[in-house]
Amino acid sequence: MLRFLPSLTIIYRPDSAWRAVNAAPPRWYRSLLVQVLPFTLLCAIAWPNASTVVVSLAAVAILGLGFFALAPWFGVARSWDRSLAVAAYASTPFFLGWSLLLYPPLAVLAVVGLLHSFALCYLGVQRVLGCRESEAALLVAAAWVFSVAGGMLLGGLCSAAGVI
Repeated sequence: MLRFLPSLTIIYRPDSAWRAVNAAPPRWYRSLLVQVLPFTLLCAIAWPNASTVVVSLAAVAILGLGFFALAPWFGVARSWDRSLAVAAYASTPFFLGWSLLLYPPLAVLAVVGLLHSFALCYLGVQRVLGCRESEAALLVAAAWVFSVAGGMLLGGLCSAAGVI
């Protein structure tokens, strides 16, 4: 199972997992389809709606776009595959925590998963994207703000168009 979902190792061995991603970065579609899609399907159990999967994939892609767009301001070379890999792998604890919303007393673990995702992004931008440690936290914060703003814009446009 770990061969199919190698991102599970990022939860308990983040440094070695990021080094493996850096050594052989997956293509962007593999990051989305193999790393993120199974977790979004798991989240669809808690929130049974087809749009849950699409919105989750879009959220990871927007976070990857944030890393990609902001990379030059932090002295990092742009790479769509690497940016999306950081977003996809770092989202693993969040999606696992989100699936626990099925049982409301465990909802606090979703917040813990989100915080762990922030920490994984911090390590990931250093190991995979090559960001300096002194600027890694700022790049992660800027990319998350970018993704929140982009997600709200995309949600507003989809709502206005009647898609959701």
